[in-house]
Amino acid sequence: MEIDPRLDSLMTFSEVKKRKFVELFQTFLWNILSYLIEYLPFSDSIINSLDFVLLDNSLFVLKEKILTFDEIFGITSKDNKIELCEEINTLISTNINWMRIESRNSSLHLWDLIEFANDRNQNGDNEYKHLTKIFRLAHILPTSSACIEQSFSSLKFIKNLLRNSLREETVQSLIIIAQEFKDKDIIISEEMLHRYNSVKESLNKRKSILTVKEIPLENIAEETASSNPNMGFDELNEHPNKRKEFEGKYAKGQVIWKIFSKLKDSKAEFRNR
Repeated sequence: MEIDPRLDSLMTFSEVKKRKFVELFQTFLWNILSYLIEYLPFSDSIINSLDFVLLDNSLFVLKEKILTFDEIFGITSKDNKIELCEEINTLISTNINWMRIESRNSSLHLWDLIEFANDRNQNGDNEYKHLTKIFRLAHILPTSSACIEQSFSSLKFIKNLLRNSLREETVQSLIIIAQEFKDKDIIISEEMLHRYNSVKESLNKRKSILTVKEIPLENIAEETASSNPNMGFDELNEHPNKRKEFEGKYAKGQVIWKIFSKLKDSKAEFRNR
């Protein structure tokens, strides 16, 4: 039995190490073979029917694949199955050889040419209204999960420690913007600026502190004098130290009220999210 030259170093191991090596890789190889037996031969109804976009099958095979794809995703209703079959028959009977040459092996370009060349009915609708939905859905199906993984990678930059209170709708919108304009320049229109200013004004109104009505110092003095008969308004004015004391209480009261109002607004905004 020939051994790969890259494994020659194994021959220098002791018998104990060789036995451990065999036990370790026996389990590894057994798991691989078990997975191959379970998943092979690979068969998926979506993948097997997806090549209908090339339009190079016979009428029977093409119709079967399109109907299978349509049934999986539920694109057309049961009442429209007959119309869908009629559209397939019409498409197959159409000469699309020049479209195949013009499309240069691009199934998406091929279908664009078919839509452009087909005649409109009396109502002005597309002749292949059901097939158009099916072909468009087939072309937008993701071929891998790479785009989703990239979205999750960009999420950590969007929702970080400083922006951890963003709403779900805001996060979704920012992710879409990050994906769509990753390699493009963002063109800011006048409408976008107008909407941004409108949203900004509404947020500033919600976050603004409630306007505190300034209470004249004389009113506080009068209330204090009424609660303390031994001290009148004139007496308060005649004693600067006492007046300063009331001014300090007045200022502290205004600060406390502003803090309370801000906390109240923040709590209400948090409930609205």
